[in-house]
Amino acid sequence: MLESLADKESLSPTVFGLSVLNAVTGLFSILLKNTEPATAISAGCASFGYGLMEASLQLASYPEQPVLYVYSDELVPAVYGDCNPPESRIHAVALLLDTSATTRISCDTTDSPVPESSEIQSYAFLRALQQGASEWCGAGRQWSWSRSGDSKDGTC
Repeated sequence: MLESLADKESLSPTVFGLSVLNAVTGLFSILLKNTEPATAISAGCASFGYGLMEASLQLASYPEQPVLYVYSDELVPAVYGDCNPPESRIHAVALLLDTSATTRISCDTTDSPVPESSEIQSYAFLRALQQGASEWCGAGRQWSWSRSGDSKDGTC
């Protein structure tokens, strides 16, 4: 869309409609005729953590209803400058949060003057699933995850 604007071309309503934050969630809901609630979050380098926090709060509010958390990330287009972390790769993570799960992940966040982690936040979380604990720093906060429960292979 930015390139079309720069070239003084008209914008396509379809392209614009698919550029909004919750477009994929909306299309998914329409396709499956799913009327369950959905939330789209964009919080920069900490989007994974804040999205997981939102999903956890949804589960706490309605413990009888499992919550599907889907996170995806792709590289920022070059037109925005060089703002991709060194380890950036297109990836997605899906987690089913359920009160009956045998694996539990606890999370603590604190203000942190520590320099930002070079690791992507979602990768740090997945490392906690695999290894039992991990930390990530970014946007002035430190996130610490630890796993407890029966699973030792990262499955929930």
